[in-house]
Amino acid sequence: MKKVAPADEAQQTQTSVLCRALEQHVRQGDILRQLGVVFKVFLGGAAKRDKVISHKTKEIREQTIVQAYRQLKQDGFAIKDIRNIKPKHINHLIGVWQKNNLSVATMHSRLSILRVFCEWLGKSGMIPPAAKLLPEHQAKRSYVAEKDKSWTAHEIDPEQLIRQIQQFDLYVAMQLEVIQAFGLRRKEAICFKPWQVETPEGDAIRIYSGTKGGRPRMIPIDTPQKRAVIEAAKAFVPHKQAHIADPDKTLKQNIARFGYVMLRFGITKEASGATAHGLRHQYANDRFEEFTGNTTPVRGGDGRVDEAINEARYRVSEELGHSRIKITNSYYGKFQRQG
Repeated sequence: MKKVAPADEAQQTQTSVLCRALEQHVRQGDILRQLGVVFKVFLGGAAKRDKVISHKTKEIREQTIVQAYRQLKQDGFAIKDIRNIKPKHINHLIGVWQKNNLSVATMHSRLSILRVFCEWLGKSGMIPPAAKLLPEHQAKRSYVAEKDKSWTAHEIDPEQLIRQIQQFDLYVAMQLEVIQAFGLRRKEAICFKPWQVETPEGDAIRIYSGTKGGRPRMIPIDTPQKRAVIEAAKAFVPHKQAHIADPDKTLKQNIARFGYVMLRFGITKEASGATAHGLRHQYANDRFEEFTGNTTPVRGGDGRVDEAINEARYRVSEELGHSRIKITNSYYGKFQRQG
């Protein structure tokens, strides 16, 4: 007799609990309430149930699943019980996404979320790999940058633009300075506490608030620019426990404000082709070139690989908060295979 793994057994138990909890709302045909039950039972866990997932990930899962059922209802599918979702519904959704010209990355992400959702419903295996559902040119998601996403590549002068933003919003301008100097993510910059992150030796900062997956990391303070930004951030905050975001706003409000300022100043794909995340790409590419003296493939480099190149890729990967050297391809472009 096949033994059931503890994690699988736990999910089976949760699915049984879910089925009992759904009955009342199924009788009423209330899809949104049914989904609410599912989220209450399952949404706190990771897809692989071996790591903690962020609030943002939970929010994206919920939005994607609710949106899928709303789309199906809008298109005439009379689903009274969320467990009645079938392959034909998934195929219809894919058709809608393709018609709306969604990116390959977005379609893969949505399929992944719906695959996990179907597992929650006891329909494991219902959604096959993307390669079996999408056309060949969409079946494989690329993690390799095809062009430089840095601000400078889009003819944006970071210092000049940040000075302009300072006239409108001092908090967001300070966050952009930190992103530019240390390659932080947006949320990490908003949560940045300059007096708390610096090591006792003063040679590095430790990023722990707002990190992806709760993974802390160290970034060296090894340039005059980095030291200047740290000191400016210290002078900016009112006390030593403060972060560089607006203290009168919640985290969610500060994130929304950041997005609004980017929109107002044209830092969007639609307006300029650049996003705030482009400053992180700029940090990654500049840092690689600083370590190696070579340009990255996405900036016209030859993509050759040797021990020194891989060491630089690893160092930058660690500074960006990634655990895999391969992920640097999404910033640099494609390197040649070794050997």
